[in-house]
Amino acid sequence: ICIAVLHHLATVGRRVAVLKELLRVVRPGGHIMVQAWAMEQEEGSKRTFEAQDVMVPWKLNKKFVDEHGSVEGTEGEEVGRMQAPQHMVEEGGLLTYQRYCHVYKEGELENLCRSIPGCKLVDRGFDRGNWFVELERVVDDRLSGSDVSESMAFPHFVPRNLKP
Repeated sequence: ICIAVLHHLATVGRRVAVLKELLRVVRPGGHIMVQAWAMEQEEGSKRTFEAQDVMVPWKLNKKFVDEHGSVEGTEGEEVGRMQAPQHMVEEGGLLTYQRYCHVYKEGELENLCRSIPGCKLVDRGFDRGNWFVELERVVDDRLSGSDVSESMAFPHFVPRNLKP
């Protein structure tokens, strides 16, 4: 299951790499469910999109971040370090971060999946503002060893300076 991940990847190459990695870790005949935000939203949705590549706010209660940028878990243990990014705003005890999102138009997600050897589209649909696909890993003569049989190396992502 891959929910709310693919739409945060900024390039087609990274999206394809993730789909290939999902196929690599699933045995032939195994199924994968992928869900990503849709450009098309139902009437009354709290989200509307003017473009496919957008910045979307994410709010974090300031009580979970100490003055040094440490993020605390529910038991008070430290779970990581956060540096306040330039695209973060503090308002009323909440830290608002802008996160990248590519919203998919009808047909786009399944076309991306169809472009990958060894990936069979089993089902597709729309549910509560999201496009979803169910995929099956199939044996495909077009597959080379590096397509779905070896681990993929993902480049370290360094965000650009983002303006709010």
